[in-house]
Amino acid sequence: MNDRLIIFFCAFVCLCLPASLSFAQGCVSMQGAGGPFPLSWSGATTYVSETALFAHSSNCAFCHDRLMDGRGYDVSFFTDWSGTMMANAGRDPLWQAKVHSEILRSPHLKTVIEERCSRCHMPMANVQAEIDGGGITLVGGGLFSPGNQFHALAVDGVSCALCHQIQPGNLGTKSSFSGSFSIDRFAGKPYRLLFGPFPNPVAAGMMGRSGFLPGYEVHMEESALCGTCHTVYVPVIDATGAVVGESPEQTPYLEWRNSAFSLRGGKEYKSCQRCHLPKNGAGAFISLMPRRLLPRMNVGRHHMNGGNALLLSILRDNPVEMEVNASWDALERATWRTLEQLRRRTADIAIEGLSAGDGTLEVRLRVTNETGHKFPTGVPLRRAWIHLTVKDGSGKVVFESGRPRLDGSIDGNDADSDLSMHEPHYDLIDSPEKVQIYEAITMDTENNVTYTFLRGKEHIKDNRLLPRGFDKAGASPEIQVHGEASEDWNFVGGSDRVTFRASTAGLPGPFSVRAEILYSSISHAFLKDLNSLQGKSGLIRRFGRLYEKADAFPIVIGVAEEQYSGFTAGYQAVSSASMGRLP
Repeated sequence: MNDRLIIFFCAFVCLCLPASLSFAQGCVSMQGAGGPFPLSWSGATTYVSETALFAHSSNCAFCHDRLMDGRGYDVSFFTDWSGTMMANAGRDPLWQAKVHSEILRSPHLKTVIEERCSRCHMPMANVQAEIDGGGITLVGGGLFSPGNQFHALAVDGVSCALCHQIQPGNLGTKSSFSGSFSIDRFAGKPYRLLFGPFPNPVAAGMMGRSGFLPGYEVHMEESALCGTCHTVYVPVIDATGAVVGESPEQTPYLEWRNSAFSLRGGKEYKSCQRCHLPKNGAGAFISLMPRRLLPRMNVGRHHMNGGNALLLSILRDNPVEMEVNASWDALERATWRTLEQLRRRTADIAIEGLSAGDGTLEVRLRVTNETGHKFPTGVPLRRAWIHLTVKDGSGKVVFESGRPRLDGSIDGNDADSDLSMHEPHYDLIDSPEKVQIYEAITMDTENNVTYTFLRGKEHIKDNRLLPRGFDKAGASPEIQVHGEASEDWNFVGGSDRVTFRASTAGLPGPFSVRAEILYSSISHAFLKDLNSLQGKSGLIRRFGRLYEKADAFPIVIGVAEEQYSGFTAGYQAVSSASMGRLP
């Protein structure tokens, strides 16, 4: 009985803890650290901290977790969100390593780099530090350090109290891009508005518990909200280090705006939220308190699936080192959802025809983009490519293009063997040394290939698959097609057609053709360039170590198979839902 009373008392105390206290799971030691976050912990840490403008996501979790819909499915906002790359944007070890590499290569722009990069990856800490007048520092005791007074807010990433406080005023305009969202800096708690997508919110409970006033605004379901941080421009420097302009680092929002999915009222209209925060399809409670709340319909699940299963798996497998706030289960589910999205809703491949003549087998492929932006999209380090194999009647491989290697490189890709080179876009592939890779490659002011973001003047190649409805000829400079793909008449909005020719003279039939689309969230060349600075950066060495332990094999996102006997061609489309990773 005494044990039960103790358990009940502990549970009661936890429920009644004010938001200003901090607690942790798996804590080993505790010591005063000063500032608004008085406790520091070793082990997997969960902080609950707040400032005049913001609150840690754990504050929101008290009422917006453990939620069920009308069918009994878990629709908890906090649990779903906590396993996403949005929640872990500030913890992302690749991002931290890349930031340090940019600083090492342009130390005179350290302040600019740290401010610009933290604005969207550590937005609450960035805004708060800006208001407090203290400036933004990431490395050398800055926000990356657990001892920094704003570290808890920083590693809370793109958090509840950030997104839901963004004002609608300048959304969709260039003045909102690169993290230039607007946050109310004057209202005090409990009258600071947190916007949601449902009208007539119940205010009393939330004001008392969190210090925020719930409000309703339609912009919470508008793509322009996402465009604030998914359209980013960075300064461009020349060989002397002088700033000579700016260039887009990523443009998913602008790509969407130039697609069929952005036409409001059109049959294909879909906002970013429609895909990345899918509706649950049934009534669901959106808060545990107050008890009298009625369920809301079409609640958006905070899945925020992207394409970065690799980074999610690294966070899942290294929770203590990466200060992960999510449970293993939340990260595992987020990883699984990301893989499912990649395999089912990104790109598809089909064999449109086979023919033979003069000892050559011709394979005509069509690759289709199923997303609402370019694929891959975002920063220029991701790539998708065609892996095609032809086998003769004995089962021997007689032609192969795009074979992935165990180290992450691709057979025949010039960039993987020489960082000054890049693999061009092809309409016809007639050699294993040619590979169709859908990617963006950047060049500097001297027209040399570069993987340093601040030296990237423009793309020397951008043949990433275009979304349906994309106007290739009328696209704005930020999202134009670059390289050979700009002259490829069958590289169009929504798809690309590629022809392969394999020599089959004197070989026994029938011939079996297998075409795959493979995807990797980090290109081998990008990683080689980053690792060249390992001797100067512990952050880069750390990511190299984490990457080596991870399952970094490319993901199969689409497959088509067909056999050619010389008389008939039997077509078999293999469902991407059944595809796993490469062995």
